[in-house]
Amino acid sequence: MQYIRSLLRTAMQSLGLARQFDSLLRLSAASRRAATALAALACLAAGAKPALESMDFNTPAPGTTTEITPWKAYDLTASGRQFGVHQARDEGCFAYVILEGDFDVRCRIEMVSNDAGNLATAGLMARKSLADDAPFVHVAANAHTPKFIGTQFGYDNYIFCVRGVPGGNLHQPGTFMYACARNVNRKEDRIIPFPNCWLRLKRTGNEFRAWFAETSGVPTEADWVAHEFRNAEGAWQEQKPPVIRDKDGVFPKRLYVGLAVDANAEESEKLETVARARFREIHGLAPAAAGAAAAPVKPAASVEAGRVAEVSFTTTRPHTDPFNTVTLDVVFTDPEGRAFHVPAFWAGGDIWRVRYSSRLPGRHPFRSECSDTTDSGLHRKTGEVEILPYSGDNPLYRHGPIRVADDRRHFAHADGTPFFWLGDTWWMGLTKRLRWLDEFAELTRDRREKGFNVVQLTAGLYGDLDQNFDERAEGDGGFPWTRDFGRIRPEYFDAADMRVFYLVEQGLVPCVVGAWGYWLPWLGEEKMKQHWRYLIARWGALPVVWCAAGETTMPWYLSTNKDPEEKALHCGWTRVIRHIRETDPFKRPVTTHPPNYRHSQQEVEDPALLDFNLQQSGHGTPPPGQAAIALDGWNRPPTMPALSGEARYEKLTLKPEWVPDGADLPRVRGLTELGTREARQAFWAHTLNSGCAGHTYGASGIFQVNRPDRKFGQAFSGLDWGQLPWRDAMHLPGSRQIGLGAALLRSLPWHQMAPATNGFAGATAAAITPDARHAVAFTHSGKAITVTLDRFPGAVSARWFDPTTGESLAASGTRPEGNGFLVFTPPGQNAAGDADWVLVLDKP
Repeated sequence: MQYIRSLLRTAMQSLGLARQFDSLLRLSAASRRAATALAALACLAAGAKPALESMDFNTPAPGTTTEITPWKAYDLTASGRQFGVHQARDEGCFAYVILEGDFDVRCRIEMVSNDAGNLATAGLMARKSLADDAPFVHVAANAHTPKFIGTQFGYDNYIFCVRGVPGGNLHQPGTFMYACARNVNRKEDRIIPFPNCWLRLKRTGNEFRAWFAETSGVPTEADWVAHEFRNAEGAWQEQKPPVIRDKDGVFPKRLYVGLAVDANAEESEKLETVARARFREIHGLAPAAAGAAAAPVKPAASVEAGRVAEVSFTTTRPHTDPFNTVTLDVVFTDPEGRAFHVPAFWAGGDIWRVRYSSRLPGRHPFRSECSDTTDSGLHRKTGEVEILPYSGDNPLYRHGPIRVADDRRHFAHADGTPFFWLGDTWWMGLTKRLRWLDEFAELTRDRREKGFNVVQLTAGLYGDLDQNFDERAEGDGGFPWTRDFGRIRPEYFDAADMRVFYLVEQGLVPCVVGAWGYWLPWLGEEKMKQHWRYLIARWGALPVVWCAAGETTMPWYLSTNKDPEEKALHCGWTRVIRHIRETDPFKRPVTTHPPNYRHSQQEVEDPALLDFNLQQSGHGTPPPGQAAIALDGWNRPPTMPALSGEARYEKLTLKPEWVPDGADLPRVRGLTELGTREARQAFWAHTLNSGCAGHTYGASGIFQVNRPDRKFGQAFSGLDWGQLPWRDAMHLPGSRQIGLGAALLRSLPWHQMAPATNGFAGATAAAITPDARHAVAFTHSGKAITVTLDRFPGAVSARWFDPTTGESLAASGTRPEGNGFLVFTPPGQNAAGDADWVLVLDKP
């Protein structure tokens, strides 16, 4: 609508009707419809044009530019040869705007085709002028070429071209650079997966960069692949991808930037052959040139970058069952032209709300889209959100939400700052048993001071409980759903909001578990999808992490039909996770939590739906087993960060037969109780052998929230996991010791480390950097660690780190005569009287 108004204003101003346009905006709805029809005629009389200008370069058959959505979606056709590769003058179709200075343009190429089967090309171009021999920079995708199958030309590729001299081409040395980013010797590189083909062209000063991506959603920074120099012809200023530096200032600040299509017809072919391309989800081509500026609009909300802006909507007609009968989405467009389809949530009564955040300062216009198009309070409402630069020191705002790092092994903030995951387990932290605000803030402060930065909590549909909404599951606002699962209860989430937002404001990432896995058949798949859409609408704008389910494929504890139920959960949760990915516009990391001694990838039919592996490495699993499942996670495809989301909880009580190393552990009420040592050793054994992505700690008393006067008691599994009150559990030494371990790793280049599977004999687990300048090895048993010198050559500084105190002692290795290794023997017991030590090796 804003575009239409801009177009009308421009056209009517050209006819001297500016005052009439302003009057039009003040008319009633009925009068405005009639007046708009007259204004449309004025547009035609004024010759109003689509947002992008378009022209053909020397094409034998005229090309077309069809505007599907202004600035966002266009269909183009072209005939003739190509843009400059083999001739001095261009042939093709170009739809453009004029941009000043730096730009970052990206789009999705949905389709490229050619009537004659030639190698049609579609992409992004920046030109010095509209002369047909003008210098340009061009990144494009070539369509698959059926007529050339079996030949050297029978493949798709991405190209990056630069013409640096007027009329330059490959036949004129030093004037043209042509680079191909596909490896024609690899079968998987032969076909570009249209419609999931993305291109990006960025200018920063005198530098040009190009990327491509192949993803069904809007690419994250990790998805973009820098255009490589795999195969190239020609040269210009001795430049080559991925960075082109215009050393001689050929390209001025003002360039023609837009969409380009050529048919690439051969001399022997009919030059009238038409190539077609569909450009979608275009970002970065909507400058102030879209027409006369509209009057300033007061933003509906104004927040700093990263923080959540909330906009409310009120229905204008009654809805008897709004949660189930009305769907509201709000489309936000950021200053770079990227569109975000954000689900809104029913807030109770006749109120709906949408939450949005962005790291990009500027004005972010929005429009609402309601399933009930007759509700004028919800449908086609427009406005703006203003994002201001962030001025604080919260790392989740300063550096951005966490994501999977570029190496696909670790985590990082949005800006690339490494993020070591140190989680704590508060499965029932949204219940009223942990009192708001004083107790919740006390536990948050303790964890933050010890170095924790993630909290795993469940959104109302808890484990260890049944579907009857046991009072132990009650939050400050009651229960999350009505007892018949008829609809969501906003009151529950209003109260939960305060806790989730508080964690973020304190710099802790909420890892939100949507439900325990066995709730899926109770709610049903469609209700579970509604549940997840509601969570995304409430909390997706926050820097959160999504965990689809807890113990995802584990049937209800008392089930007598577990095998078929497990299979049904496996299929059903796969569909729900796919729904989560499709619904979340902010693309927060997604995982799911498995049953005992399993990987997240085992819980879904398509592991590629997950971003990281949140293992349950097991409460009863001794350190060697923790190390083994960690290494299995590192090696398990597809490549993703692996960490233990549930290991050995401190003070957890288990059946003795579940704890093979429990002979020396205390018995409580006939159960074996895990201690500080077990939690600490699980941290080191698993973290090092999974490549140091992180770890989640847990303490019995906190995860289920025991109060001094009201213990959680027996779970439906038949066990009482422990009776320690939450505040006593908060002070257990394990959380401090694991915080010390995380601090040690954070002092090293942990985000470069990988498991050291050889060269550290005697170690329970070890990790090393690629350059072999830093290594960390752990022994849980007090065994000597034998370091192969080939694995860690040269002079080395060694120290023993006491994992119970954080103190270090100098270490010296002995070298048996004639052997190429050093033997490091631990210095006896650590300060807690246990045998475990950490060996730290650094090259000076």
